[in-house]
Amino acid sequence: MKHSTTVTGSAPLRKLAFFEGLSDIEIASLLDQSQLQEIADGDVLFDTGNTIENVYIVTSGNIYLCVKAPRGAMCLIQVVESGCSFGIAEMLTGQPASFAALAPADGEVILIPKKALLAAMASNEALLSNLMTSVCTQIYVLYAAYGDELAMPYGMGYSSEARACEARRTAALPRHM
Repeated sequence: MKHSTTVTGSAPLRKLAFFEGLSDIEIASLLDQSQLQEIADGDVLFDTGNTIENVYIVTSGNIYLCVKAPRGAMCLIQVVESGCSFGIAEMLTGQPASFAALAPADGEVILIPKKALLAAMASNEALLSNLMTSVCTQIYVLYAAYGDELAMPYGMGYSSEARACEARRTAALPRHM
């Protein structure tokens, strides 16, 4: 990781649907408590099993979300592009991350701390509703795209379909990951 600074300007948060309905004051409060973190090619933002204490918003570059396949290779399950977020469900539930977040190139992310987001949710029902909609949408999209492939390696045997998933997702990752 390169370094962290304070966040200026509300544009990154205004782009996300789950911040619709927040006032300028509420967004400014979230940003005052957040950090803008520069990331370098190859950085691991968090690994499988880590506790996530922030919501991550990609402001430049991409982040790869990966799972470890049964044979140890990292399999790409999602590319989080600039203007998108990740880590919400894991942060809210307190469950360990079921995936790793890796930087395939230099970029920046905003880290919104759990405490700040929970305080904003307590005072704004629209934010709570928007966050739940976002989490459900992310689960639906991942399951629709990879449900069979993701379920097979972890609970139903290591099928040829799962091996093909591992090969496709591993091939998409840069060599140093």
